[in-house]
Amino acid sequence: SNMPLALTSFIGREQDEEAVRDLLAQRAVRLLTLVGAPGIGKTRLSMEVAARADIAQLFEDRVYLVELAAINDPGSVMPAIASALGLTETGGQMRSLELAVLEYVQDKRMLLVLDNFEQILDAAPGVVGLLVHCPWLKVMVTSREPLHVRGERRYHVPPLALPAPAGILDWKVLSGNPAVTLFVQRAQEVLPDFELTQDNVEDVAVLCVGLDGLPLAIELAAARSNIYSAKQLHEVLGSRLKLLTMGARDLPARHMTLRDAIGWSYDLLGEDEQRLFRRLGVFVGGFTREAVEAVCNTEGDISIDLLEGLASLADKNLLVEDRSSATSRFRMLETIREYALEQLEVQQESQVLSRAHARYFLGLAQEADEQIHGPRQLKWLDKLEIEHDNLRAAMHWLLEQQEAEAACQLSGSLWYFWWLRDHLSEGLNWLRRSLALSENLTHTSTRAYTLSRAGAHAISVGDITEAREWLEQSVAIYKEVGNTNNLGFALNCLGLVLSMLGNPVGHSMIEESVALCRHGEDRFMLAWSLDGQARLLWYAGELAESAAICEESLDICREIGETFGTASMLLNLGFIRHEQGKYTQSIASLQESLAIFSSMKMKYGIATCIDGLGASTGTLGQFERAACLLGAGDALHRAIAAPIPPVYRASYERSVASVRAQDDPEQWAAAYAAGGALTMEQAIEYALKGDTAGR
Repeated sequence: SNMPLALTSFIGREQDEEAVRDLLAQRAVRLLTLVGAPGIGKTRLSMEVAARADIAQLFEDRVYLVELAAINDPGSVMPAIASALGLTETGGQMRSLELAVLEYVQDKRMLLVLDNFEQILDAAPGVVGLLVHCPWLKVMVTSREPLHVRGERRYHVPPLALPAPAGILDWKVLSGNPAVTLFVQRAQEVLPDFELTQDNVEDVAVLCVGLDGLPLAIELAAARSNIYSAKQLHEVLGSRLKLLTMGARDLPARHMTLRDAIGWSYDLLGEDEQRLFRRLGVFVGGFTREAVEAVCNTEGDISIDLLEGLASLADKNLLVEDRSSATSRFRMLETIREYALEQLEVQQESQVLSRAHARYFLGLAQEADEQIHGPRQLKWLDKLEIEHDNLRAAMHWLLEQQEAEAACQLSGSLWYFWWLRDHLSEGLNWLRRSLALSENLTHTSTRAYTLSRAGAHAISVGDITEAREWLEQSVAIYKEVGNTNNLGFALNCLGLVLSMLGNPVGHSMIEESVALCRHGEDRFMLAWSLDGQARLLWYAGELAESAAICEESLDICREIGETFGTASMLLNLGFIRHEQGKYTQSIASLQESLAIFSSMKMKYGIATCIDGLGASTGTLGQFERAACLLGAGDALHRAIAAPIPPVYRASYERSVASVRAQDDPEQWAAAYAAGGALTMEQAIEYALKGDTAGR
């Protein structure tokens, strides 16, 4: 399971946990929706159930959590599921993510937990489609409202059990009540010597009843126990709850109670803390102190130290500190974030903060675009991955506001990240939308830049027609404005497209691209152009010339610290040297490439390196080892729903057939199966430990 470890105790949900578990065990229940008010504990209940050992036995092919709170576009649900499953969009022959997910899940006994579905209900038919075609799949959804689709079974998550209104107020008896127990445990987190006594039991009990047994509301109140006594908490919050009953309200009662609990916590903040709290709502998926300084205090109107302010809000349970991150990072629970955004609207700050947020993350993306081809490539990729939800939010806002140039700058700056981190279809969607908005920017370098990056991105997903259209526009604009540096990149990509279409002009374009880049200062552009030139020679069977140009591109990538380029060139050299009959050199190149792809956690590259190692090892007569590697490579490709790339397939299949013909069928089958049973980590270790001498 990929379920996160709980850091706090799970209180008062034993019956709910058993009931949900029993429903999941029923054959007829395929789609189970946990429904309930905000803050009632749907997410926690789903995670506790999913983490049970008996659930792991029911779903032998794993339980996967798909977090959807930061997603507002129904079209992003399937990419989120694919990401949770570890599936990869394959460069050059990308199938739809729906098909990749379907093929991967089809024969597996698996549970998907889709958390926070209420804002993307239009994606529900896609979930039903998965269930229709995958007989052993089950889905557990958490949502504030039902999905209203066929086959849905609902479980309404109740509040925590409360003390009886006229019950005996004995602290020993009530210490076992779930709502009271939750309050006491959370109060002890901020006030270690807090105890339930006969003196405070009535106030605690009445407080929990007033909060309707909503776990989040109780936790917010308990977080103030270091400032207020239980009696004071009861008096202050109780008076507000009474006011809520006066007059008509549109919201459900429990939703009002939670909103009021958050509002009460908000009202108790100082003016600077209130200003900081509501402005933090603009972030999606978390934030760093640096981001807060750049976005939330642009006018200098928050006088408190921001780090101290963040710590104070975390102490009050209005923020969660993310301790899993290498850098200091915070996030808001989605329900609390909604309240913060409402307060931004009330204070008429929403537009200003959204603009500041978009500008900050545009700057971050542009800095990454400048640095991502250097020695800090992996760090930048990881940083962009962590901030991906914020980057999505910035893209969405810029498009919504029709800020064409900024949208182009942001999407153009992120193309390499989207490509390397397997966000291919999502990235292409953002690039398309940016270009559609920027049609009036016909003669600007900004549009040309985005067109060329979109063209390169389209090539990677196999959309050659769209790639050609964009790249031809990019080349035309660059020639018009005299931008020869970036022209080389666009020419190289267009030349590759034309060559794929059998147009001989493509070859001359790539030659022109290399010549331009040799006179430019951008070493990455030159390495990229040389890669295109090497590929054409490889396809034409001119192996020696192709290898020499690959070597030059590899040297440049090593020089500038371009990690992916280094691994990619080594991979190409490994296959080219195999075709040249230089099997020992092929293995050395592929092992070095594999080590780099492993450090980048790029499953597609890992699997393809292992394929190549299996082929070359077998040609050297190490049949058992070859069969094991080939089995491991095949299993990895199937696990990520990404077959071996076409450029490598012909050489690979010839080698496999040759090796298999020379080995004993039973030994081959046994070794192949053993390789297929290895985990990815075991397969990498096995592939890297072996050398040309075999075992």
